[in-house]
Parts: sequence; structure tokens; C-alpha cells
Amino acid sequence: MSPWKITKIESSTPNIKLRVGTFIHPEADETDIEQVIFFFTGRGEWIEKYNSIPKDLKISKSQRLVIWDHRGQGGSDGERSYINDYEEFAEDAKVVIDKYSNKKPYYTVSHSMGGLIALIGYTSNKWNPEAIIMSSPLLLLPNRPLNRRIIRPVVALANLLGKGKEQVKPSHSSVDMFANNDLTHDIHSYRRNSEQPFDYTAPTLAWVNATFNAIAKVNKKSTLKTIESPIFVILKG
Repeated sequence: MSPWKITKIESSTPNIKLRVGTFIHPEADETDIEQVIFFFTGRGEWIEKYNSIPKDLKISKSQRLVIWDHRGQGGSDGERSYINDYEEFAEDAKVVIDKYSNKKPYYTVSHSMGGLIALIGYTSNKWNPEAIIMSSPLLLLPNRPLNRRIIRPVVALANLLGKGKEQVKPSHSSVDMFANNDLTHDIHSYRRNSEQPFDYTAPTLAWVNATFNAIAKVNKKSTLKTIESPIFVILKG
């Protein structure tokens, strides 16, 4: 059973709605909320993939947890796995934060692509959390099947030539069988992830191009110097 209260809200772009899930402790009400946690999911993920998060994070009676499907994935509107600029993701996140923070102290928790979005928005002064927590943030794209130095200009050129909506074919699959997958050791999580209820596509060239640009931006020394909120990063061992 899903712990989330699901609703749809307007995004930063007309005619694109975001699917948002909120959670407060069963014994709490709105007057108890003193702190908000915003959870940024990864690429291709959806709210219900994180049904265990309220329990995992031990959400207290004084906290609200907010999660949403990024545009182009899950139950949110938008072209699948397509984005021109991560500022679009960040503007959507700002809409969510502005709507649900209610001027309370808040934290951002993120995974993979969500970590990159969280950093893009923070370093663009769209929000100012008490702390930034990231699990395996997307701060580098794979160096396969070709070197990143070759791939990046090729992808940029393809976008200039109007090929941004073309999908990138994966060179291999990491979830063919549970015993050999490198995403989870939990059979229940594996089955849930394999049975995604929403349309899921490979990344588009536009997404790859935007991701290269976002990674380059957050890794600039001038950008890193603007970070003042404490950051906690969790990486795979």
C-alpha cells in the first residue's frame, strides 16, 4: 500500500503538470509540521519506487516528506526522457519547494540524477536548504562505449542538427536477471523496479547533452565556491 497522498500541480511550464506525493506521520496533522524534506528521484524513477522511504528515514510527527515525478517520467507530463536544460528540472523543483515548504526549514535528499538537479537549483539560487543529502549523485557520465571527450561534442552537434529526440541505445542491460543485476540486492525492490507502471524510455540525445552541460556547470570552481549549505554524500561501497 502506498504511503503517499498523490496530487498533480502545475509545473514551471504551461500545460505540463507534475505528479507529487506527500507524507506526514499518521498521528500528525498540518499544525505539527516544523520541517520539510524534499526528495529528488533519479532518471526514469517514479514516486512509488520509494514507498519505503518514509519508514527508512523515520519521518517524525514534526516532518513532512515531499517527492515528485520529474517532467517526462513517472506520472508527470512531458516528453519521456527529454530535456533541453536542467534549469527546467530545477524550475519545476522550485515550484514544488515553494508550494510545500510553507516557510519552514527544509532539507533536500536526492538520488542519482536528482542530486544533479538539486545542485543545479541550489547553485542557481533557486532554494536554500538547511542541508543537502545526496545518494550516488550523477556527477559524471560513463566513459563507455566511447570516451566522454568524443561523445560530448558529437551529442552537442546532433542536438544542433535537430536530433535531440533520438534515443540512445544502451550498450548492455544491467537488469536482465536478479542474480546478475547491479542495482539492488532486494528481490522485492527488483521485482517492483522491473514492473514499472509508467512509460519508460532510454535517454534521448537532448537529455545526454543537457546532462553533460549540467555536470560541467556544477563542477566549475566558481560554482563550487558558492556552496554554503552542508553537503552529505553517500556512495556505493
